[in-house]
Amino acid sequence: MRLLAALLLLIGAALQAAPVSAHAVLQSTEPADRQVLSAAPRAVLLTFNEPVTPIAVQILDGGGRIVTREARQVDATLAITLPPELADGIYIASWRATSLDSHPISGSLMFAIGAPPAAWIEPQADADQDWRTAFVLVRATLSIALILAAGGALSLAFVRPSPALHPLLARFAWAGIGLSIVVVGVQGGLLRGGQVTDLLFLSTWQIGASTTRGWSATVAILGLAVLLLGLKRSGRSLMLAGAVVAVSSVAFTGHTGTASPRWLSSPLLALHAVLAAFWLGSLMPLLDGLEKRKETKQLVARFSRLATFAVPILIFCGVGLVFRHVASWDDLTGSRYGTVLLVKVVLVAGLIAMAAVNKWILTPRLPRSSAGLTTMIRAEFGLGLVVLSVTALLTQTPPPASEHAHVLDPAHMHGMAARMESAGHIAEIEITPALAGRNLIVVRLDLAEVPKEVAIELSNPAAGIEPIRRPMTNDNGAYVLEGPELAVPGTWTIRLDVLVTDFDKASFETEIPVR
Repeated sequence: MRLLAALLLLIGAALQAAPVSAHAVLQSTEPADRQVLSAAPRAVLLTFNEPVTPIAVQILDGGGRIVTREARQVDATLAITLPPELADGIYIASWRATSLDSHPISGSLMFAIGAPPAAWIEPQADADQDWRTAFVLVRATLSIALILAAGGALSLAFVRPSPALHPLLARFAWAGIGLSIVVVGVQGGLLRGGQVTDLLFLSTWQIGASTTRGWSATVAILGLAVLLLGLKRSGRSLMLAGAVVAVSSVAFTGHTGTASPRWLSSPLLALHAVLAAFWLGSLMPLLDGLEKRKETKQLVARFSRLATFAVPILIFCGVGLVFRHVASWDDLTGSRYGTVLLVKVVLVAGLIAMAAVNKWILTPRLPRSSAGLTTMIRAEFGLGLVVLSVTALLTQTPPPASEHAHVLDPAHMHGMAARMESAGHIAEIEITPALAGRNLIVVRLDLAEVPKEVAIELSNPAAGIEPIRRPMTNDNGAYVLEGPELAVPGTWTIRLDVLVTDFDKASFETEIPVR
C-alpha cells in the first residue's frame, strides 16, 4: 500500500506539471471583423499571442460555398490564402486551431467586398457527428481494455497471484496499446471534422497527438508496456506500477481531469480510476478462483476486506468530481450531461447492490455453494462493462457551464423569441425577422442593476461557422445588435455572456432556427 500511495503522489505531481488549461488569444485580424473592402485581399491574416496549428480553416462565399481551405502558419500569424479576383459579396472566415497547450480554439469573422448579398443558402453539414460516435466507441473499448488489464494486475498484486491469468491480461494490455494509438487518430479526425479517409493522412494523427488526448495515450502506452514487462517476469512491483500509471492516464485529458482547479481534479480522477479498475478488474480473478475452487472463501474474504475501504473512497471521489461540473439539481435534470450522469449513477448503484448481496448473502454460503456467487459476479462484470461504456459517452458530453433553460417561441410576431434562465437571472431574446441575412437581435435582461458588459456569440456548427462574438449596445435598457451575422439558414447556437458585476457573471445559451 505504501508503494501505491507513493505512485499516486508521483502521478499527482506529474499531472500538475502537465500543460495548463490556458488558450491562445486572437489579437488582431486583417481584414477587421465586419470590414467592407473595395477590392479583394490576398489573404485573411489571423494574429495570435502565440503560434497555433491550424486544424480546420475555411472561407465561405455569398452562396455558402467553400472558397478556400488553404492556410499557412508564419510564427504567430495564420494566413488564409484567397484566390484572385473574388466576386463582390459577403464572406465568412472560420477557423479551428490548436494552441501550444494542446487545447482547441475556434472563431469566425465576416468581411465584405462591395455590396453584400441579402442571403445565403445553407452549406452541406459536416461529419462531426460521425466522428463523435466513432470516438465514443473507441474510447469505450479502450476503457474496457485498460480496466481489464490494469485492474486484473492490481487484483493479482493485492488479492491472489494467478500466473495462469498472465496471458489473458497480456492480450488486454496489447489491445489497450493498439486502441490508445487508434484514439489519437480518431481525436484528430474529430478536430478536423473531415471524412474517414482523413485517417490516411499523417496530419490527422499529428493533430490528435498534439492535444491532451495524445499525452494521455502516451502515458497509457508507457504504463501498459511496464505492465507487460511485469507479467512476463512475474514481477509484482512492475505490474503494480504499470497498472496504476496506465489507468491514471485518463486524468491527463477530458473535461473532468482538466477542470479547475486542476491540481485537485486530476489526482482525484486518477484515484477514482485506479479504485474503479481494482473493483472491476478483480472480478475476473475472482471468477477464475471460484470456477477452479481454489481457496474460494479466503480469496473472496481478502477482496471483500479491500473493497470495504476502496468502494467508499471511490464513491467519495466520484461525488467530488460530479460537483466540479454540476452545481444544481436542474443541471442534472435539464442537461444532456446530467441525463447521462444520472444513468451512470443508477448503474453504479446497481453494482453496489450486487456487491452487497455478494458480501452479506452469497459469500457466507462458501465453500459448500458457489454457484449463486459465480452467477452474480458474472452479472456484476457485465454491468461494469456497461458503466464503462456510459462513462465514455460522458467524456464526450459537455458539462453544463451554468444553470440555463430556454423557452422558444416560433410563433413570435417579429420572428423568433426565447426566454432563458441562468444562475437566478432571466434573459429574453428576440430576433427579427429570423431570416438568413440582416437581422435585429434584441436582448432584455431581468437584473437589479445595469450590467457592465453584454456580449453575444453566434455559431452554426452544421454550416462550419465557428462562434462570431459581438458586444451588444445598450439602447434604453435593452441590448441590441443589428447586422448580417445570421447569414446562413439553419439552426444557430446563441450564447449570451453578461458581466453583471466584477464578481457576478451569467451565461445563457439557446438554439434559434433561421429560415
